[in-house]
Amino acid sequence: SEQIVPPGGRNGRHRHVREAMFYVIEGHGHEVHDAQTYPWEAGDVVIVHSGCVHAHFSADPAKPARALVINPKPIYMHLNLKEQQPRS
Repeated sequence: SEQIVPPGGRNGRHRHVREAMFYVIEGHGHEVHDAQTYPWEAGDVVIVHSGCVHAHFSADPAKPARALVINPKPIYMHLNLKEQQPRS
């Protein structure tokens, strides 16, 4: 699937019961994983570990950041483990 972070925006902090990998297609910004900041730009791969509270931030005020999201969600859905837990 595709993750789009709006220009200069972010998505809400959350965590998954599964790991995920993001390939950054365009844009630049950073991630916050369990209070640790990791910068990224187009061409980077970001790994989010299982249970990690994280959020994605776009640094470009004019263009959104786009990433391809790769995760084992279909397997977890089959096992009824599809919970995604929002965090404030």
